[in-house]
Amino acid sequence: MGLIKKMAEGLTAIVAAASIGCSAVKVPEYLSAQPASQKTASIEQQAEEQKLLALKDESGEPLFTSAYDITRFKENGASLEDLDKISSLKEKKGKNIFSMKAAKTLCYFGIPSDYIENLVLVRNSKGNPIFTREIPILSFRQEGGTPEEAEYFAKQLEKNPDAILFLEHDIINCKRTFGSVGNLEKILAIKGSNGRNIFSEEIIFKVIKSAKPLTPEYAQALALVTDENKNPRFAVEEILFYNNLGITSDEITSALRKGENIVSFTDTSKPNALVVFPVSDWNGTFLTLTSGPQHTPLGVISDIKKFYDVQVIIAGTEQEVYKSLASTPNIDLLILGGHGKKTALLLSKEKGEKGEIDTSDNEMRDYLSHLSPNAKIILNSCSTGEGGENTDNLANFIAGMAPGREVYAPKTPSYLYKMNLEQEVSVSFMGDKCKDVTYKTSYKEEKPQAKQAASLPEVIEIDLSGRNPNPETIEVNLGTRN
Repeated sequence: MGLIKKMAEGLTAIVAAASIGCSAVKVPEYLSAQPASQKTASIEQQAEEQKLLALKDESGEPLFTSAYDITRFKENGASLEDLDKISSLKEKKGKNIFSMKAAKTLCYFGIPSDYIENLVLVRNSKGNPIFTREIPILSFRQEGGTPEEAEYFAKQLEKNPDAILFLEHDIINCKRTFGSVGNLEKILAIKGSNGRNIFSEEIIFKVIKSAKPLTPEYAQALALVTDENKNPRFAVEEILFYNNLGITSDEITSALRKGENIVSFTDTSKPNALVVFPVSDWNGTFLTLTSGPQHTPLGVISDIKKFYDVQVIIAGTEQEVYKSLASTPNIDLLILGGHGKKTALLLSKEKGEKGEIDTSDNEMRDYLSHLSPNAKIILNSCSTGEGGENTDNLANFIAGMAPGREVYAPKTPSYLYKMNLEQEVSVSFMGDKCKDVTYKTSYKEEKPQAKQAASLPEVIEIDLSGRNPNPETIEVNLGTRN
């Protein structure tokens, strides 16, 4: 017997008395104030409302406090039985999953108790329920998700080695991104021009971070695009990248045929910015679309476009970055994005050293010379400013390769918290415990001073006498030297 039923036992006499028409049953005041149609409600309904008013939460406070509270509870068809079933659901160790108030809220949402009961049966590898909060349950149901789909998505997510812990919102994003189990199965079955599967279960965790629906048709179209060696042209991350930017497969193939940049760039009177994204993105950080307090990279592009003409590329090698540095004119803002460490920024883990920008890339000096003299450089890459000044880190190295330009980088693992581009560029990175971990540096190259020769007279007389008995003097005109 559930907690609610135990609390309601004391009201059994009211029901019994009501069944024989006992005049001692008092109609609650809130009912007497209602229209006549509500006053004639059945005795059984009145008794249930009395039980609801008698219920207490875990702290002993009334669960329902007004007529409106009860009306709202019942308007979506919820009953005392639903409340009892939801509040009695247990986790692995026998503890209640939902408090009385949480169960009441779920009833407010009009979510059937059978749906909730089946949804909490979806467990993680440790046997704990994945859905334990009201809002995620409501969100998944509003997306049209079923407990069966939640079970399938959870099993796929667990195959990803990076998904050590996934939460309700990851399953919600699966539903939002793929639409259905059928669409996900189609995407997993897509093969590239080499006959190999492009997508795998391990990649799902990246896909759902994109927060934009990926259709099987779009994924298939780009999977069949080949490079000059007839190998698949695009990695999964690139497919997600262009999908998130809203570039159609037709626009991509057309740009490739013409030898143009996939992301169009128009040079107007505004200053120019080059924004580089990595191919390798193990946790989807660089694929999300949202902007806001944690300014995710793709989301912030729209903010940059307010002040700059923006050239956007996704790069897997340092040479691709160099090519864009050389071809983009008058760059006033350079943003290099990728997972990082103290001395390197990762573009693609499959390319070895060529897939990194690191402190051994002395050739960068030539390419960074294309930047405007007062350009700003942002390393949106964790820990590339570690140690700060007088340390062998990537931020200091880049500053040395680009004298006169300011470089911003985070000292620790972090996220790009704030970027002001309206007038003077300012950037801040937020680390653990909301600590500002921004490192800013610049390097002023001291030009060697030309040595000045002592002033010499225009004519120097050289005495060639010596053994010659007829001494002579030769005049040598050297001009003026200062």
